[in-house]
Amino acid sequence: MPEIIARDYVADSLSKILPRRFVVEKFQRIPDVITKSTAILKQQRIGRSIVAGRVIPGGRVAEFTLTLAIPNRDIARAETRLDDDVVTLLNAIDEIPNLRWTTAEKRILSETVPAPCYDITLELVYHHSRQE
Repeated sequence: MPEIIARDYVADSLSKILPRRFVVEKFQRIPDVITKSTAILKQQRIGRSIVAGRVIPGGRVAEFTLTLAIPNRDIARAETRLDDDVVTLLNAIDEIPNLRWTTAEKRILSETVPAPCYDITLELVYHHSRQE
């Protein structure tokens, strides 16, 4: 289990592995306008890492929602691009050690930014040492 800062690890790993047409927003910030395929990271909770019924000292499981939003100038093109880009994103997540996704659910980003998007649930298993 790596000793890391969870949000940094996920955002930096995605930024390194995804094609240039993607932007990774490290913090829960919805841009006013979506101009590229945009992955917005939101950390939901942190729990203990438990293996075979035993708590792992310093072991953590961080849960995230990663929202992938696409520009929507032409809805048909946006839907096609979203379908392609979510597969690219899920394949990238599969390549990142200790990170797993469980579901991807389609929706519209917000009333003010009506871009099509997917919410992807992520879990990262990592080690956190005590800092004094």
